[in-house]
Amino acid sequence: MLVGLLWRWRAFQPVWGRRQRLLFVLLLFSSPLAVGFLGFRLPESPMLTLPGIAFDPGSTPVMVLSALPWVLAGGLLGPFAATGVAVAAGLFFAAYGSHTIFTLLEWGTIALLVSVALQQRFRTPAFRWLRHPLVSVLMVGLLYPLLFTLGAVLLAQGSLASRLDYAFVRLPTAWLAFGASALMGGGVAELLRLGIPRAWGGQPPYIPSPSESSLETRFLVVFVPVFLTLLLVFMLGDWIIAGRAARDMLEKRMASVSLAVADDLPYLLNVGQSAVAHLAENLHPDVQTPAEMRAILEREIASLPFFQRIYVLDAQQQTLLSLPEGEYQVAMTTLIEQVGVGMAVEAAIPVQFYAVPSLENAAGQELSFIATVYGQDGQVAGAVIGRTTWEANPLAQSLLANLSGLEDLDGVGMLVNEDGEVLYHSPAERMLSVYKGKKLGEAALLDTVAPDGSRQLVYYRPVPGTTWGVVLMVPARQAQQIALEIAAPVIGTVFLLAIAGIVFLRVSLRMITGSLRQLTDEAERIAQGQLDHALQTDGADETGRLRRAFERMRLSLKARLDELNRLLRVSQGVASNVRLEDSLQQIL
Repeated sequence: MLVGLLWRWRAFQPVWGRRQRLLFVLLLFSSPLAVGFLGFRLPESPMLTLPGIAFDPGSTPVMVLSALPWVLAGGLLGPFAATGVAVAAGLFFAAYGSHTIFTLLEWGTIALLVSVALQQRFRTPAFRWLRHPLVSVLMVGLLYPLLFTLGAVLLAQGSLASRLDYAFVRLPTAWLAFGASALMGGGVAELLRLGIPRAWGGQPPYIPSPSESSLETRFLVVFVPVFLTLLLVFMLGDWIIAGRAARDMLEKRMASVSLAVADDLPYLLNVGQSAVAHLAENLHPDVQTPAEMRAILEREIASLPFFQRIYVLDAQQQTLLSLPEGEYQVAMTTLIEQVGVGMAVEAAIPVQFYAVPSLENAAGQELSFIATVYGQDGQVAGAVIGRTTWEANPLAQSLLANLSGLEDLDGVGMLVNEDGEVLYHSPAERMLSVYKGKKLGEAALLDTVAPDGSRQLVYYRPVPGTTWGVVLMVPARQAQQIALEIAAPVIGTVFLLAIAGIVFLRVSLRMITGSLRQLTDEAERIAQGQLDHALQTDGADETGRLRRAFERMRLSLKARLDELNRLLRVSQGVASNVRLEDSLQQIL
């Protein structure tokens, strides 16, 4: 595309002499210095990486003088030099800051358009303003978002929604960084143009612009930019509205899921505490044998199968019995559970619950409920520990189903404690050990960056009555996908109507200008004395009335000319019959 544009606009390239060639070499070799000198990075955190690539590019750099060489080349040397210098500068900037090869094409295309605007010699006011470097940089810079979005979509991987999400998130800072350097280059070039105007491009003689040479072009030049601007504003507005609607839909769904989980969890914990307290009330190690206590536990489990493991400890925290058979291994528990058992035995804390590592799944967590056991004399006789897994507990199934409710959106659900440790993760194959995001005091939707560099939406809701929280994560591309599904039909329909409107406008203009060209040809024939060619006089519009007026004028001129011809023939006939001697004799 870039080579094609250079060839199409080769007429704007001035002829070089030795001085121009030396200046081109100087600007070409100065472009790396301009890219690497006098810059800063925008305060931006976090920065998205390319989807699927865990590489941190850092914040966007703003190299203040990076555009100056190619703007000067565009005004002093023409499009070829401007494009070459911009591509060289873009190559260094790609290695230093943007890390994308499309920077070369973006900068080269912008430099080419700016150079053509500076080198053109059209005489209308709009084109006169475009010969100012600052104005041309501002106007052409409006095309940068389109070029950047196209390059980012082609560079990124994954679905179209994921690519668009990456492009739209990176666009504001990239446009700001490019715009700052371009405005600096345009401002310096504007001062140079004022100082040495004759060395700058676009010098007289000025020529008519395309809009002055064709009525059709004049209409298109005025109408099409306005029409495309309105179309772009409409499409952008539609996309923004669709994006907000998609985000609201996701937020409402995540809020509903998290609320259901937050309502189910306290009920689960309350039932567990009541169940372990009920077990403790029926156990009296000082008067009951292990066999009697086992029978009691089996009866209670049969009536309410809440726990999968139960341990009964004495006052010295030694195992009296367990269901199923097995010793309570202190080494297999966490410090917090050991402290909880000590508090139950020594401080007589009635009921406690903790999340502890699972004995079956090393990456999972279990719920541990601890209650103080008293003897018949009312003294502390030990403690009972009831453990249950999330998957095996019948009362937890509704909660787990809700946490898995976002899997159709490639989302995950988690329960986390106050330290960010993951208590349960759905799906299990995407288990995280620690949640490092924000934990707020109220439900909120947050924008974060996933480990693979893509953007994700995180909904956090604290669980009432506990220090735990519900965390739901959905890739942001899902919001873009929903926005695409909402906006694409409307944008596609409007785009097709716009194309049809432009085609219809052009056909209509050609019909009008065609009639005007025919009338122009007829006027030229009349001016040459050719009055025998009849015009079509059909049509009731302005063009038809103009045709009839031309036809009446032709017929009137032809009739007048025929009358003059007849008079001339009559005069010639009379003159041929008169004798010259008789006429002279009468005169004398």
